[in-house]
Amino acid sequence: MAGKVCNRCGAKNLQWNREQHEKTGKWQLEDHKNSSNDWCVITKRKVIPQKFTLIHCDLCDSHFGWCANKEELEKHKKWKHPNGEFISHLDIMMVGGLRNNSLKNWEYDPSFHKYKHLLEEH
Repeated sequence: MAGKVCNRCGAKNLQWNREQHEKTGKWQLEDHKNSSNDWCVITKRKVIPQKFTLIHCDLCDSHFGWCANKEELEKHKKWKHPNGEFISHLDIMMVGGLRNNSLKNWEYDPSFHKYKHLLEEH
């Protein structure tokens, strides 16, 4: 199976990439560079992980408010906390429409007092 020619760059004496065929079911030539020393075919791409530290918003419950950097944290605070209010897990759940009958399970949430009247109405 040796001696294949690349239709893109004209490189000769190439072989089929069997590993790629086993993964995808498609035949592709082995990784090689063209005459400009650029990769013509590359199937084994290396993923370089980005290392960064997430910053947690002090006005959010522990499950929410994670931001990638200080700029994102400032945008988050302007958007989610325009008046500097704390947002708990219950606040997020109420936006999504928590049913009143399951509200009784949230009495230990810091924001429960805002929604307690919904239990009393029923």
